[in-house]
Amino acid sequence: MKSEIISFGIGCFHFFYKKQTPFKFKGSNYIDDLKKTLEGVPNVSNVQIDSTDDFLNYEEKIDDNEFFQSEGLNLFPYPSLGMDIQFEIYIPERIQNEITSLSINDLHTERFRVKIIYTYFLPFVIVELINPSQIPSPSIAIMIIREFLISQINKNENTINLECLGPSPFHADFYLAPVDSMDKTEVLRCNVTKSRGYDLIKFEFNNKIISNIENAKEFFLEELGDEFGLYYHINNGELIRMHQWENMQELLDKLVLLNKTKGIKYAWFRITQVYNLIQEITIMLTEFESSDIDFKYEINKEFRDINRERTEAYLGEYLKEEINEIKSYPTNQVREILNLIENRRSKRIENLIAIFSALIGGIIGSLITLFFSY
Repeated sequence: MKSEIISFGIGCFHFFYKKQTPFKFKGSNYIDDLKKTLEGVPNVSNVQIDSTDDFLNYEEKIDDNEFFQSEGLNLFPYPSLGMDIQFEIYIPERIQNEITSLSINDLHTERFRVKIIYTYFLPFVIVELINPSQIPSPSIAIMIIREFLISQINKNENTINLECLGPSPFHADFYLAPVDSMDKTEVLRCNVTKSRGYDLIKFEFNNKIISNIENAKEFFLEELGDEFGLYYHINNGELIRMHQWENMQELLDKLVLLNKTKGIKYAWFRITQVYNLIQEITIMLTEFESSDIDFKYEINKEFRDINRERTEAYLGEYLKEEINEIKSYPTNQVREILNLIENRRSKRIENLIAIFSALIGGIIGSLITLFFSY
């Protein structure tokens, strides 16, 4: 295939630093370990890691394993804005077919160029197909590279693990190609072809302004970086919210089940345990609602900022779709359930007090009667 066109897929990768605590984190050590790990992967070549001096010189004492725990993409460490990781990788077609388990492989190449770019929001990865023999469907390359690297890197003895978000890629086949029929002031434009499967998104650049396709690719990545970063930031936020809600739902299920327990011998146990669970769920729910408001405000603001910078985001339709599909959780209904159970708990306490009062009153009355009878 002619080199005037670049075919690629977009995803979200990050190399997580996995070390036994406590340890002293150094940015330079992370870069050295990452480079060593990548160069140790079979068929990986031309490893390049560009970082800032601030990150290379950064040091921090890590004492607790909880530092690594994440409900979304584990982003430790998150390098400074502008860091990128690039390498090439050769994966024979036989291995590709074993990974995909598909009868048809539409990549038409065994060589790939991988570049991970860190944005203000989240990192994104571009997997470029090198000299495919036919026009490919490049989105599947994200999954092939991901699974191959995980099988080679994510081992117990390694301090570096590959983390990915999804695991799906951006649901589209991407292409970058030159055209000479664009307006003089227009540098890059986006054409979307909708499909029942993955959409086809073709970016065209003005070859009267940018004559070299490699320069056009760098311009494209700089222009689209924030959009891809925000896209995956929304996805990651949704994943975090989903896990937070599931954790709260587990406690709520336990609370409801405990509230259904019958028998007098469990009365005091129900009252004390129900109170503890209500308090814990209430705190979790309040924190969830607060972070939910912040999250929705943030992504809408960032989306407006991107549109303001470029009049309209290149991938505005996809970003808007992700924002509109953000799930709403039934927080009000949970509060109603908590109030209902708390009211029932209060009634039980009142009943127990009444019973104990009657018993104590009866005992005292009997003792007084007994006393005066003597």
